[in-house]
Amino acid sequence: MNLVRATDAAFPALWSRLYAEDALQYPLLTPLDISYQKEYAQDSKFEDVSFLTEENGAPLMGVRLAVREHPDGRKEISGFGRHIGYLETPTLDAPSRDGSAGMVREELQKILAANETATAVYIEHRPTLSPVSRCLLDSGGKATARFSQIINLLVPETQLRSQLRKSYKSLLNWGAKNLALRILDHTNVTAEAMEQFRQLHIEVAGRETRSKESWDLQLEMIRQQEAFMVLGDLEGQLVTAALFIHSPRYCFYGVSASKRELFEKPLGHIVLWTAILQAKKIGCRYFETGEQLFPQQGATPPTPKELNISGFKKGFAGETYTRLEIIWKKPAPTLA
Repeated sequence: MNLVRATDAAFPALWSRLYAEDALQYPLLTPLDISYQKEYAQDSKFEDVSFLTEENGAPLMGVRLAVREHPDGRKEISGFGRHIGYLETPTLDAPSRDGSAGMVREELQKILAANETATAVYIEHRPTLSPVSRCLLDSGGKATARFSQIINLLVPETQLRSQLRKSYKSLLNWGAKNLALRILDHTNVTAEAMEQFRQLHIEVAGRETRSKESWDLQLEMIRQQEAFMVLGDLEGQLVTAALFIHSPRYCFYGVSASKRELFEKPLGHIVLWTAILQAKKIGCRYFETGEQLFPQQGATPPTPKELNISGFKKGFAGETYTRLEIIWKKPAPTLA
Protein backbone atom coordinates (compact mmCIF):
# COMPACT_ATOMS: atom_id res chain seq x y z
CA MET A 1 0.00 0.00 0.00
CA ASN A 2 1.40 3.40 -1.03
CA LEU A 3 0.71 7.08 -0.44
CA VAL A 4 0.38 9.23 -3.59
CA ARG A 5 0.51 13.01 -3.22
CA ALA A 6 -0.83 15.69 -5.57
CA THR A 7 2.72 16.36 -6.77
CA ASP A 8 2.99 12.80 -8.12
CA ALA A 9 2.23 12.30 -11.81
CA ALA A 10 -0.12 9.40 -11.05
CA PHE A 11 -2.40 11.43 -8.74
CA PRO A 12 -4.88 12.99 -11.27
CA ALA A 13 -5.80 9.69 -12.93
CA LEU A 14 -6.10 7.84 -9.61
CA TRP A 15 -8.32 10.59 -8.15
CA SER A 16 -10.53 10.56 -11.26
CA ARG A 17 -10.95 6.79 -10.92
CA LEU A 18 -11.82 7.15 -7.22
CA TYR A 19 -14.43 9.79 -8.08
CA ALA A 20 -15.93 7.64 -10.84
CA GLU A 21 -16.40 4.77 -8.35
CA ASP A 22 -17.96 6.95 -5.65
CA ALA A 23 -21.63 6.27 -4.90
CA LEU A 24 -22.48 9.92 -4.21
CA GLN A 25 -20.23 11.84 -6.63
CA TYR A 26 -20.71 15.16 -4.84
CA PRO A 27 -20.01 17.62 -7.68
CA LEU A 28 -17.24 19.70 -6.12
CA LEU A 29 -13.44 19.69 -6.25
CA THR A 30 -13.27 18.65 -9.89
CA PRO A 31 -10.33 20.22 -11.77
CA LEU A 32 -12.65 22.91 -13.18
CA ASP A 33 -14.20 23.61 -9.79
CA ILE A 34 -10.73 23.98 -8.23
CA SER A 35 -9.76 26.42 -11.00
CA TYR A 36 -12.97 28.36 -10.29
CA GLN A 37 -12.25 28.45 -6.55
CA LYS A 38 -8.72 29.75 -7.16
CA GLU A 39 -10.04 32.45 -9.45
CA TYR A 40 -12.83 33.35 -7.02
CA ALA A 41 -10.25 33.76 -4.24
CA GLN A 42 -7.55 35.22 -6.43
CA ASP A 43 -6.18 37.32 -3.55
CA SER A 44 -5.17 34.10 -1.73
CA LYS A 45 -2.34 31.63 -2.24
CA PHE A 46 -3.02 27.88 -2.38
CA GLU A 47 -0.65 24.99 -1.76
CA ASP A 48 -2.16 21.72 -2.98
CA VAL A 49 -1.50 19.06 -0.31
CA SER A 50 -4.00 16.48 -1.57
CA PHE A 51 -3.13 12.81 -1.30
CA LEU A 52 -4.55 9.32 -1.71
CA THR A 53 -3.69 5.73 -0.91
CA GLU A 54 -3.36 3.02 -3.53
CA GLU A 55 -2.57 -0.66 -3.75
CA ASN A 56 -1.54 -2.51 -6.91
CA GLY A 57 -2.53 0.52 -9.00
CA ALA A 58 -6.03 0.82 -7.51
CA PRO A 59 -6.99 3.89 -5.43
CA LEU A 60 -8.42 3.19 -1.98
CA MET A 61 -8.97 6.48 -0.13
CA GLY A 62 -8.33 10.07 -1.18
CA VAL A 63 -8.31 13.50 0.47
CA ARG A 64 -8.55 16.70 -1.60
CA LEU A 65 -7.28 19.70 0.32
CA ALA A 66 -5.04 22.75 0.13
CA VAL A 67 -3.38 25.16 2.51
CA ARG A 68 -4.82 28.57 1.76
CA GLU A 69 -3.00 31.71 2.83
CA HIS A 70 -5.26 34.76 3.04
CA PRO A 71 -3.96 38.27 2.24
CA ASP A 72 -3.74 39.06 5.97
CA GLY A 73 -1.54 36.02 6.59
CA ARG A 74 -4.19 33.73 8.07
CA LYS A 75 -3.98 30.11 7.00
CA GLU A 76 -6.82 27.70 6.31
CA ILE A 77 -6.77 24.00 5.45
CA SER A 78 -9.75 23.42 3.19
CA GLY A 79 -10.86 22.16 -0.20
CA PHE A 80 -9.49 25.23 -1.98
CA GLY A 81 -11.94 27.40 -0.04
CA ARG A 82 -14.63 24.75 0.18
CA HIS A 83 -14.70 21.97 2.76
CA ILE A 84 -12.04 19.26 2.56
CA GLY A 85 -13.01 16.49 0.13
CA TYR A 86 -12.84 12.79 0.95
CA LEU A 87 -13.47 9.76 -1.27
CA GLU A 88 -13.31 6.04 -0.58
CA THR A 89 -13.65 3.10 -2.94
CA PRO A 90 -16.78 1.03 -2.14
CA THR A 91 -14.96 -2.32 -2.51
CA LEU A 92 -12.56 -2.02 0.45
CA ASP A 93 -12.19 -5.10 2.65
CA ALA A 94 -11.58 -4.66 6.38
CA PRO A 95 -7.76 -5.08 6.37
CA SER A 96 -7.31 -2.66 3.46
CA ARG A 97 -9.70 -0.16 5.06
CA ASP A 98 -7.83 -0.23 8.35
CA GLY A 99 -4.42 0.11 6.72
CA SER A 100 -5.51 2.86 4.36
CA ALA A 101 -7.31 4.79 7.12
CA GLY A 102 -4.16 4.69 9.22
CA MET A 103 -2.12 6.19 6.36
CA VAL A 104 -4.75 8.92 5.81
CA ARG A 105 -4.74 9.90 9.49
CA GLU A 106 -0.94 9.92 9.62
CA GLU A 107 -0.59 12.13 6.55
CA LEU A 108 -3.31 14.51 7.72
CA GLN A 109 -1.64 14.78 11.13
CA LYS A 110 1.58 15.82 9.39
CA ILE A 111 -0.29 18.53 7.47
CA LEU A 112 -1.94 19.83 10.65
CA ALA A 113 1.41 19.85 12.49
CA ALA A 114 3.10 21.72 9.64
CA ASN A 115 0.35 24.37 9.67
CA GLU A 116 -0.40 24.66 13.37
CA THR A 117 -1.63 28.25 13.09
CA ALA A 118 -4.26 27.30 10.50
CA THR A 119 -7.87 26.25 10.86
CA ALA A 120 -9.32 23.24 9.04
CA VAL A 121 -12.91 22.67 7.94
CA TYR A 122 -14.59 19.43 6.86
CA ILE A 123 -18.21 18.37 6.40
CA GLU A 124 -19.00 14.69 6.88
CA HIS A 125 -21.37 13.42 4.20
CA ARG A 126 -21.06 9.77 5.18
CA PRO A 127 -23.30 8.01 7.74
CA THR A 128 -20.16 6.86 9.57
CA LEU A 129 -17.07 8.88 10.43
CA SER A 130 -14.37 8.98 7.78
CA PRO A 131 -10.66 8.89 8.70
CA VAL A 132 -10.65 12.67 8.12
CA SER A 133 -13.38 13.22 10.73
CA ARG A 134 -11.64 10.87 13.15
CA CYS A 135 -8.33 12.67 12.78
CA LEU A 136 -9.77 16.17 13.18
CA LEU A 137 -11.92 15.20 16.16
CA ASP A 138 -9.09 13.29 17.85
CA SER A 139 -6.90 16.36 17.33
CA GLY A 140 -9.32 18.67 19.12
CA GLY A 141 -11.77 19.58 16.35
CA LYS A 142 -15.32 20.58 17.25
CA ALA A 143 -18.37 19.14 15.49
CA THR A 144 -21.56 21.08 14.83
CA ALA A 145 -24.74 19.74 13.24
CA ARG A 146 -25.63 21.14 9.82
CA PHE A 147 -28.81 20.40 7.89
CA SER A 148 -29.49 20.24 4.17
CA GLN A 149 -32.58 19.53 2.06
CA ILE A 150 -32.08 16.76 -0.50
CA ILE A 151 -34.61 15.46 -3.03
CA ASN A 152 -34.60 11.85 -4.23
CA LEU A 153 -34.87 12.05 -8.01
CA LEU A 154 -35.34 8.31 -8.51
CA VAL A 155 -39.07 8.58 -7.80
CA PRO A 156 -41.55 9.35 -10.65
CA GLU A 157 -42.18 12.99 -11.59
CA THR A 158 -45.79 12.63 -10.47
CA GLN A 159 -44.56 11.81 -6.95
CA LEU A 160 -42.21 14.81 -6.99
CA ARG A 161 -45.16 17.03 -7.94
CA SER A 162 -47.36 15.56 -5.23
CA GLN A 163 -44.74 16.41 -2.60
CA LEU A 164 -44.59 20.11 -3.49
CA ARG A 165 -45.99 22.57 -0.97
CA LYS A 166 -49.62 23.16 -1.96
CA SER A 167 -49.20 26.91 -2.35
CA TYR A 168 -46.37 26.35 -4.87
CA LYS A 169 -48.61 24.87 -7.54
CA SER A 170 -50.25 28.19 -8.42
CA LEU A 171 -46.86 29.93 -8.25
CA LEU A 172 -45.37 27.41 -10.67
CA ASN A 173 -48.35 27.88 -12.98
CA TRP A 174 -47.72 31.64 -12.96
CA GLY A 175 -44.07 31.12 -13.84
CA ALA A 176 -44.79 28.65 -16.63
CA LYS A 177 -47.39 31.00 -18.11
CA ASN A 178 -45.51 34.29 -17.85
CA LEU A 179 -41.82 33.42 -18.19
CA ALA A 180 -40.02 32.19 -21.27
CA LEU A 181 -37.65 29.60 -19.81
CA ARG A 182 -34.36 28.51 -21.35
CA ILE A 183 -32.39 25.46 -20.22
CA LEU A 184 -28.79 25.79 -21.35
CA ASP A 185 -26.46 22.80 -21.20
CA HIS A 186 -23.44 21.54 -23.15
CA THR A 187 -25.54 21.22 -26.30
CA ASN A 188 -26.72 24.81 -26.61
CA VAL A 189 -24.96 27.14 -24.15
CA THR A 190 -23.38 30.30 -25.55
CA ALA A 191 -20.95 32.86 -24.23
CA GLU A 192 -23.61 35.50 -24.89
CA ALA A 193 -26.08 33.77 -22.57
CA MET A 194 -23.51 33.56 -19.78
CA GLU A 195 -22.71 37.25 -20.27
CA GLN A 196 -26.43 38.03 -19.90
CA PHE A 197 -26.40 36.16 -16.58
CA ARG A 198 -23.25 37.97 -15.46
CA GLN A 199 -24.72 41.39 -16.24
CA LEU A 200 -27.93 40.51 -14.38
CA HIS A 201 -25.85 39.41 -11.37
CA ILE A 202 -23.90 42.69 -11.41
CA GLU A 203 -27.14 44.68 -11.62
CA VAL A 204 -28.76 42.80 -8.75
CA ALA A 205 -25.64 42.90 -6.53
CA GLY A 206 -25.02 46.56 -7.30
CA ARG A 207 -21.38 45.81 -8.14
CA GLU A 208 -19.14 43.22 -9.78
CA THR A 209 -18.52 40.69 -7.01
CA ARG A 210 -16.09 38.44 -8.89
CA SER A 211 -13.97 38.37 -12.03
CA LYS A 212 -15.18 37.69 -15.54
CA GLU A 213 -12.70 34.81 -15.63
CA SER A 214 -14.71 33.05 -12.91
CA TRP A 215 -17.81 33.27 -15.11
CA ASP A 216 -15.79 31.93 -18.05
CA LEU A 217 -14.85 28.92 -15.92
CA GLN A 218 -18.52 28.32 -15.10
CA LEU A 219 -19.26 28.48 -18.82
CA GLU A 220 -16.61 25.81 -19.32
CA MET A 221 -18.26 23.72 -16.57
CA ILE A 222 -21.46 23.74 -18.63
CA ARG A 223 -19.56 22.80 -21.78
CA GLN A 224 -17.91 19.92 -19.92
CA GLN A 225 -21.27 18.67 -18.55
CA GLU A 226 -20.55 19.74 -14.98
CA ALA A 227 -23.31 22.37 -14.81
CA PHE A 228 -26.37 23.79 -16.57
CA MET A 229 -28.30 27.08 -16.44
CA VAL A 230 -31.96 28.00 -16.33
CA LEU A 231 -32.80 31.51 -17.60
CA GLY A 232 -36.19 33.21 -17.41
CA ASP A 233 -37.29 36.05 -19.69
CA LEU A 234 -40.25 38.32 -19.03
CA GLU A 235 -41.51 40.31 -22.02
CA GLY A 236 -38.23 39.66 -23.82
CA GLN A 237 -35.99 40.73 -20.93
CA LEU A 238 -33.88 38.45 -18.74
CA VAL A 239 -35.26 38.77 -15.19
CA THR A 240 -34.05 35.62 -13.44
CA ALA A 241 -31.22 33.11 -13.89
CA ALA A 242 -29.59 30.30 -11.97
CA LEU A 243 -26.68 27.92 -12.42
CA PHE A 244 -26.76 24.35 -11.12
CA ILE A 245 -23.62 22.28 -10.62
CA HIS A 246 -23.86 18.54 -11.16
CA SER A 247 -22.06 15.24 -11.52
CA PRO A 248 -23.61 12.20 -13.21
CA ARG A 249 -25.39 11.43 -9.89
CA TYR A 250 -25.77 14.63 -7.85
CA CYS A 251 -26.99 18.17 -8.52
CA PHE A 252 -27.17 21.23 -6.31
CA TYR A 253 -28.23 24.85 -6.40
CA GLY A 254 -25.24 27.00 -7.34
CA VAL A 255 -25.69 30.73 -7.98
CA SER A 256 -28.77 32.74 -8.94
CA ALA A 257 -29.94 36.29 -9.56
CA SER A 258 -33.36 37.90 -10.07
CA LYS A 259 -34.50 41.45 -10.73
CA ARG A 260 -35.06 43.11 -7.36
CA GLU A 261 -38.04 45.11 -8.55
CA LEU A 262 -39.81 41.81 -9.34
CA PHE A 263 -39.19 40.11 -5.98
CA GLU A 264 -42.94 40.02 -5.35
CA LYS A 265 -43.25 37.72 -8.38
CA PRO A 266 -42.56 33.97 -7.92
CA LEU A 267 -39.56 33.98 -10.25
CA GLY A 268 -37.43 31.54 -8.29
CA HIS A 269 -40.08 28.85 -7.94
CA ILE A 270 -40.35 27.90 -11.60
CA VAL A 271 -36.58 28.19 -12.13
CA LEU A 272 -35.79 25.78 -9.31
CA TRP A 273 -38.57 23.37 -10.28
CA THR A 274 -37.34 23.38 -13.89
CA ALA A 275 -33.83 22.61 -12.66
CA ILE A 276 -35.06 19.72 -10.51
CA LEU A 277 -36.78 18.15 -13.52
CA GLN A 278 -33.72 18.77 -15.71
CA ALA A 279 -31.44 17.08 -13.16
CA LYS A 280 -33.79 14.09 -13.13
CA LYS A 281 -33.83 14.03 -16.94
CA ILE A 282 -30.04 13.83 -17.21
CA GLY A 283 -29.89 10.96 -14.74
CA CYS A 284 -29.00 12.57 -11.40
CA ARG A 285 -30.15 10.66 -8.33
CA TYR A 286 -30.10 13.52 -5.85
CA PHE A 287 -30.87 17.23 -5.92
CA GLU A 288 -29.72 19.39 -3.02
CA THR A 289 -31.72 22.58 -2.69
CA GLY A 290 -29.55 23.88 0.14
CA GLU A 291 -29.05 24.47 3.83
CA GLN A 292 -31.93 24.15 6.28
CA LEU A 293 -31.99 26.52 9.26
CA PHE A 294 -34.04 26.49 12.46
CA PRO A 295 -35.05 29.43 14.73
CA GLN A 296 -32.63 28.70 17.60
CA GLN A 297 -29.88 27.05 15.61
CA GLY A 298 -26.27 27.91 16.46
CA ALA A 299 -24.67 30.46 18.73
CA THR A 300 -26.15 33.25 16.58
CA PRO A 301 -29.71 32.33 15.51
CA PRO A 302 -30.54 32.86 11.83
CA THR A 303 -32.24 36.05 10.68
CA PRO A 304 -35.87 36.09 9.48
CA LYS A 305 -34.56 36.49 5.90
CA GLU A 306 -32.36 33.40 6.24
CA LEU A 307 -35.27 31.42 7.69
CA ASN A 308 -37.49 32.51 4.79
CA ILE A 309 -34.91 31.29 2.26
CA SER A 310 -34.65 28.01 4.14
CA GLY A 311 -38.43 27.66 4.09
CA PHE A 312 -38.55 28.39 0.36
CA LYS A 313 -36.17 25.51 -0.31
CA LYS A 314 -38.04 23.13 1.96
CA GLY A 315 -41.24 23.72 -0.02
CA PHE A 316 -39.85 21.59 -2.83
CA ALA A 317 -40.00 18.58 -0.47
CA GLY A 318 -37.25 16.03 -0.06
CA GLU A 319 -35.68 14.99 3.22
CA THR A 320 -33.62 17.02 5.68
CA TYR A 321 -30.22 15.38 6.14
CA THR A 322 -27.94 15.90 9.11
CA ARG A 323 -24.25 16.47 8.49
CA LEU A 324 -21.38 17.18 10.81
CA GLU A 325 -19.28 20.27 10.21
CA ILE A 326 -15.92 19.77 11.90
CA ILE A 327 -13.69 22.76 12.52
CA TRP A 328 -10.18 22.19 13.80
CA LYS A 329 -7.98 24.76 15.45
CA LYS A 330 -4.79 24.04 17.34
CA PRO A 331 -5.88 23.46 20.96
CA ALA A 332 -4.72 26.06 23.45
CA PRO A 333 -1.88 24.84 25.71
CA THR A 334 -3.00 23.33 29.01
CA LEU A 335 -1.84 25.32 32.03
CA ALA A 336 -0.05 23.28 34.69
